Amino acid sequence: MIRKIVLTASLGGLLLGTPAMINGRAQEPNDKQQEPQQETKSVNGKITDIGDQGRSFTLDTGFGGEKQVMKFILAKNSRVQGQVKVGTIVAVDYKTMDDGQLVCVRVAAQS
Repeated sequence: MIRKIVLTASLGGLLLGTPAMINGRAQEPNDKQQEPQQETKSVNGKITDIGDQGRSFTLDTGFGGEKQVMKFILAKNSRVQGQVKVGTIVAVDYKTMDDGQLVCVRVAAQS
């Protein structure tokens, strides 16, 4: 009796766990699930310019005499933490878009 219950439960679980095989065909993968997500990167530096009415900023990431400049744009969902202005040392999380633009995910003033 117990064997019948275990066997029935196992078969039921197998059938419920494979809805893609109903009607004898596999379910097509969702294109949205297969889109690669851009990797979020981080950088620290000093803000040297704020442009486009506050929708972009330039960051000097070079320390020790080497000057490296990166320009970021802000998106609707970008988060700004703390008071950020020219001369502020900040930490920036960003994503690189396919066209090469750097989109700021989060910018936070460092103390």
